[in-house]
Amino acid sequence: PKPYVVPGGRFREVYYWDSYFTMLGLAESGHWDKVEDMVANFAAEIDAWGHIPNGNRTYYLSRSQPPFFSFMVSLLATHDGDKVLKTYQPQLEKEYRYWMAGADALAPGSADKRAVRMADGALLNRYWDDND
Repeated sequence: PKPYVVPGGRFREVYYWDSYFTMLGLAESGHWDKVEDMVANFAAEIDAWGHIPNGNRTYYLSRSQPPFFSFMVSLLATHDGDKVLKTYQPQLEKEYRYWMAGADALAPGSADKRAVRMADGALLNRYWDDND
């Protein structure tokens, strides 16, 4: 819904985790308005699809990239204050649920979509494409 920055000249779409590093550069350059717009756009994607897709094209809807939304929100909070955390708490929680879905029921040594329970009980996340 708002303007965004693409990762390079040949791209016309945003890519999820690349955008965090773009935001670091924008913040360092004082372009907080663009950081704010990009965070709002990603929040809208979480609201619409339950997660942030790999990129903002329909063929990316079935997968994501490493979850950086919390880092993006934290970056914005360094400029706009803790109110940002409250503003985006619903989307932060929704993305967490996306990544952790099924984790509570996993036995050691098993996996379900993005969650993996290691033999020692540790929980990890992994790449998963719902269409594969």
